[in-house]
Amino acid sequence: NENIFFLSKKKITNILNSNNLVETFLVKKSYPSDLNIKIKKTSFLANINLDGKNFIIGSNKKLIESQFDNQNLPVVLGEPSISDFFKLKDDIQKSSLNYYDIKKFNFFKSKRWDLELVNGVLIKLPINNNIETLNNFIEIAKLSKFNNVKTFDMRIKNQVIVDGQ
Repeated sequence: NENIFFLSKKKITNILNSNNLVETFLVKKSYPSDLNIKIKKTSFLANINLDGKNFIIGSNKKLIESQFDNQNLPVVLGEPSISDFFKLKDDIQKSSLNYYDIKKFNFFKSKRWDLELVNGVLIKLPINNNIETLNNFIEIAKLSKFNNVKTFDMRIKNQVIVDGQ
């Protein structure tokens, strides 16, 4: 119930930014009486439980409260910051590992991650050099002698400890 001439872009922007499901938006005033808004919904990346509440991490780097876990998304265990999660996600995107092959992310207070893949393989990552480590894992896992290996401990530089189970 406001005149389009007096409607502030900042006010519209604040309203749209307050919605955690919005990734991006474009607002155009079409005079004399229309306001056109194009909204792109955020993509869901992972489930996380914080302080007993279920959330979904969105690609817009926001937490979206949820009543249940989305079974199609990986689970994040531990309490990483959003920036910790997105740093790892960026490293995964820059590596040869497919993000959708990951079932669980396990974050440790030391800022180190373990990744459990959908095929049951566990990758123990070092604190740094995740891109190089993930690419090395992909190359090693291709070798036939590692077909039955379920754990790849890659925390020590230039060394891989495997467990066949």
